[in-house]
Amino acid sequence: MAQATGILAFKSVGKLEPGELYYFAGIDEARFKRPVVPGDQMIMEVTFEKNAPRPDPF
Repeated sequence: MAQATGILAFKSVGKLEPGELYYFAGIDEARFKRPVVPGDQMIMEVTFEKNAPRPDPF
């Protein structure tokens, strides 16, 4: 998921500026309808709504 998030962010913005980072922050309270077993696949469809404010580095 982190790699997909990076690709979405990069393609949405257009180009990567020197020193910029794109990262996946997480998903809270994710639930699945049935137990997840090896070999299962998850297909995610996402829409880029807006840029989030940049976090303060300190």
